[in-house]
This record gives sequence, C-alpha cells and structure tokens, in this order.
Amino acid sequence: MDKITDEVLLDYIDGSLIQSEAIRIKAAINSNPQLRARLEELRLPDRHLAVSLESPSANFTDSVWSNLSQSKGNVPKFSLNSFLIVFAAMITVVLGSYFMTDSIIDLDLSLKVPNTVTEYVEVPQVEIPQGISLKTVSQILLYSLSFLLLLILDKAILKPYFKKRRELLT
Repeated sequence: MDKITDEVLLDYIDGSLIQSEAIRIKAAINSNPQLRARLEELRLPDRHLAVSLESPSANFTDSVWSNLSQSKGNVPKFSLNSFLIVFAAMITVVLGSYFMTDSIIDLDLSLKVPNTVTEYVEVPQVEIPQGISLKTVSQILLYSLSFLLLLILDKAILKPYFKKRRELLT
C-alpha cells in the first residue's frame, strides 16, 4: 500500500480526490489512529478559519447604498488656496520637465573674455567641476519638487477632504 502523504490528506479534506481514491483513504484513516490524528491536525486550520470569518449582514449592501445616497449632496469642497498651491506646483513641475530636454540642459558655460580685457586685467580661469552635471542637478531639483508637490497635495487637499467626508458619513 502507498504511503499517504499530507498532500493526499489535504486533497481528501478538500474533496478533490476521485471517488475510488477517497474510499481507499477513508478506509486507511479508519484503520490507522496515527493517520486519523494527522487528518485532524490538518483540518484544524480550516475549522479556525470557518469560526473566525464572519459574513456580512444580509442588508450590508443596502446600508452602504443608503449612506452613499444620503451624503450625495454633502460632498466637501476644496479650499481655493489649497487648489492654487497645488496648481502652481504642478505648473512648475510641467515647466521643469519641459526645460529638462537635452538641448536646454547641455549649455556651454565656458567664460569667454574679449582679448582687450585680458591685456589690462588678469582674468582668473574658472572651471565647473566635471563630476557635477547641470542635468543631474536639475533632475534632483525636479524630483524634489515633485515629491514636495505630492506632500502638499496630501496635506492641503486630500486629508481635509477625507476628514470632512468621514465626518459627514458618521
């Protein structure tokens, strides 16, 4: 006789075995107390889940729909200042994205001094470090501004909106 594994017992519990196999397993369980004990151990989680999971009440859907229909006209409004702050930040992000194209960012920042000036004044040579790229700096600034925009959106608009919404529903 084949050894009955936990997988086979779980299939037996689920009822996914064919009838002849289920009859064979049932006979083995009735004749072997250790196998019967193991089957009960494997059934234990299903029993706990069946007891702990509650089903929603019969009128759950109706109560949700009635709450929604009652609050339909009482939707909280955004404050104008909050909207303007978020709108200005969004425009800044869009403009920053537009100006981050390669043609705008790859500027030649070398200092060109006319020869007539260098005859009379000694002009120091200033070089921008090669490790820092203007494109990288602008990307960091744009991403920081985008993150700040999301924080402002959350604090200025979303939290007050949902707080008022929660107060109306309770």
